[in-house]
This record gives sequence, C-alpha cells and structure tokens, in this order.
Amino acid sequence: MSEGRWSLRVRLAGGFALVALVTLSGTALFLHGALHRQLLAEDAAMLSGELTRVREELGGGGGMEAVARRLRMAAAGGHEERVFGRLLGVDGLEVASTPGMAMMVPGAEGFPEPVGEGEVWTRLSEWRTAEGRPVLLGSARVRTGEGEWEYQAAMDAGGVEVWLGESRRVLGLMAGLGTVVCGVLGMVVARRGLRPVAEITEAVRLVERHGGAGLPGEREWPEELRSLAEESDRMLRRLDDSYARLARFTADAAHELRTPLNNLMLGTGLLLSRERSGEEYWRHAERSQEQYQRLHRMVESLLFLARAEDGGEGLDVERWDAGQLCGEVVEFHAAAAEAAGVGLSCRGSGEVWVDGLLVKQAVGNLVSNAVEHTARGGKVVVTVGAGEDGGVLIEVADSGCGIAAEHLGRVFDRFYRVDGARVAGVRGGAGLGLAIVAMVMRLHGGSAGVESRVGEGTVMTLRFPAGGRR
Repeated sequence: MSEGRWSLRVRLAGGFALVALVTLSGTALFLHGALHRQLLAEDAAMLSGELTRVREELGGGGGMEAVARRLRMAAAGGHEERVFGRLLGVDGLEVASTPGMAMMVPGAEGFPEPVGEGEVWTRLSEWRTAEGRPVLLGSARVRTGEGEWEYQAAMDAGGVEVWLGESRRVLGLMAGLGTVVCGVLGMVVARRGLRPVAEITEAVRLVERHGGAGLPGEREWPEELRSLAEESDRMLRRLDDSYARLARFTADAAHELRTPLNNLMLGTGLLLSRERSGEEYWRHAERSQEQYQRLHRMVESLLFLARAEDGGEGLDVERWDAGQLCGEVVEFHAAAAEAAGVGLSCRGSGEVWVDGLLVKQAVGNLVSNAVEHTARGGKVVVTVGAGEDGGVLIEVADSGCGIAAEHLGRVFDRFYRVDGARVAGVRGGAGLGLAIVAMVMRLHGGSAGVESRVGEGTVMTLRFPAGGRR
C-alpha cells in the first residue's frame, strides 16, 4: 500500500508510536548511561577506600605484614564485586598481593598511570580478562619510611555488567511496551479526534440525498473544522445555484432556439404546400435570412459566453482612453438613435487598460438597449469618469421606461427578459446582451451594475479597477 493510501488514523497512530519510540529509547539510553557512570563512580570510591586503608596500614608502621593482611581481607570482604590488590617495589617486583590477583590480572598491562601520593582514584580503567570478564583497574603511589611503592588494585565487575544487562533488558522492554501502548492509544485518540470529519462527510452525503436542508456549517464543529464546514456550505450552495442556473439556461436556450426553427419550418412548409411565384419565394428567403441571422447571433453569443466561462477568451489588453472608445460607439449608433428620435451623446475621459473590441461591444450593447427602450424625444447619455477606488466608471443613462425593482437582480442573467417592460438583451431579443456585458466586465476584473425606476429611466454602470487587468 502506497503512503498516499494510508488512512489518517493509521498515520496519526504511527506518528504517536514513532514519537514514543524515539522519546522512550532516548530516555532509556540516557538512564543506562547515567547508571553506568554512577556505578563506575561508586566502584572508584570503593577502590579509593581500599587505597586509603593500604596507605594507613603502611603509614601506621604496620609494615608489609599489615599490608598483606589488608589485601587478604579485601578479597574476603564479602562485597559483590571482589577487590584484588598488588603491592610492587621500586624495582617492579611484587611484594604482596591478594590471593587470586595473578589469575585475575597476570601482568601490569592495562593498568593506568599511577596517581601521586595523597591522590585517590576518580576514574578507573576498564579491562577484560582472557575469558572476557570485565575488570576495573587502578594504580597509585604509596610512600613509607622505607621508600616508595606502587599499589595496583583490580575489581571484578562481572556482577556490575550482569546488573547493567538486566537494566538494558528492562529499559528496552519498557520502551517497546510504551511504544505499543502509545500506538494503541494514538489509534483510539485519532479515531475519536477524526470523528467530526466523518460526521461532516455524512452531513454532506445527507445534503446530497435530501437537498440543501441541514448544511454542514449550520452545526457546531471544532475550531479546526469550522472553516472546512463553512467552505463546504459555500461550495454546496454554489453547486446548487449552478445546477439551477444550468437547468434554467438549458430550458431557455431550447425555447429561444425553438422559436426561429419553428418559424423556419412553418414558413418552409407553407411555401411547399403549393406552387408559388418567384416574388413569394423571394419574400420567404428574406424572412428566412432574418431567422438565420437571429440564430447566428444567438449561437455566437453563447459561444462567447462558453469560452469566457472556460477561460478560453483571451484579452488583447492595451491602454485606451475610455472616452474615445465610448465616442466611437456613440458615433456608430448615432443614425439609429436619430431615426428613433432619441438624443445620444458622450462626455468625459479616463485611461484604462482593456481589450478595446470587447469594451466597445459591451458599451454598444448598453447603448443599443437604451435607445431601443427610450421613447421619442428622450435622451441617452454616456459618461466616462473616475471611480471610487481610483478606477474608471462608464455610465449609460437613459430616460426610458425603466425596470421594476424585482427584476434588477436578474437582468444580467442569460436569457432573462423583463416582461411588460424592457428587453434585457439586444442580440435578437434573446436576453444575452447584458449577460455578455457582465462577462466582459468579469474578464477585465471589473463589475457591471444597474439602477432604475419605472417611468424615470435606467443607469447602467461599468466599473473598471484601477490599473486594469494587464
């Protein structure tokens, strides 16, 4: 099983076990080392006591007999660690020794440099016999009225090594058991700690089965999972809204496409029902051309929106004077406005970084829409100015029929048309014009807005951010 397929419970429990193993093993090694050093210090103190007593025997005038007696007593003292001693003369020859010393340490090899008169051992040398038995060695100089001697001491540390071995086994067993216990407890803690994650999953599953009621974010969650639950709520709401909009879009698209197709089919059927004159065929071709143009505009608009939604509509961004762009749009629609008896004007300026063709298309949709729904004698004014955030604001204001308040929130939706008032789109009346305007502004990092009152007119606003999207 690859690492990515391990469950979080197993990972957390394994993490707990690993931490416990490292911690307990480190502690066991530290305790074992400290115990070893403490035993060496105690052994050094014991041998130092023997050294002191040997010096006292020699200094007290007891002579070599007293020293030999002292050495024999050390060997039979009943200690768990047997102590051996050897007294050497200046010529290196043995003067007295503990019985068994020659078997324990045959020669002088392994002994450290002797400490001076009045000094004691603080650290001993470790040595092993031919059989592998551990021995602690120390050497010191002793002085009497007869001259200077060298005292060599050896301690059988086999019992200490056995005791240290037992301690290693105990500490290793404790570290192993502690690791297993921590792993098991870690699994229990992880299972309980991750229970809210499973509950969030179940909550999302219930939302999927029973709709939007009881969203995960409506319950109380631990702090670490609260943001996850809130984001899940937002995602579910967006999905629900997207699904509803997709269903509405599909129905509207089918309806809008069906109308011109029905017109084409009906007209063609009537045309073929009997013999027609050339003029009738010509009139039918003209009407069909209008329907084909309507279908073409609708399909082009839908393709533009689809590409923009998928990020496939690239921007050719350049620096423009927004007043110049709007002036060109007004000049293009001037003839249609004059024919409709509507005054059309443009004023103001402002520098923007935009795709000029797309911005002119958006402003053109707004101007054409405004002219179409403004009565004769009214006016349409395009104003370019500074926005509140340092950007550029374009307003298209008309004195037309206005839009009711209940429709304002949806005028930029695809295929949405306001019944009984004005058409929220100009491309063949399919309700896509303002949707394209909103998408153009979204591509530029800006926004589109609307303010309107029935009977007083409408103001459409395009807000471009400061600096534009480059």
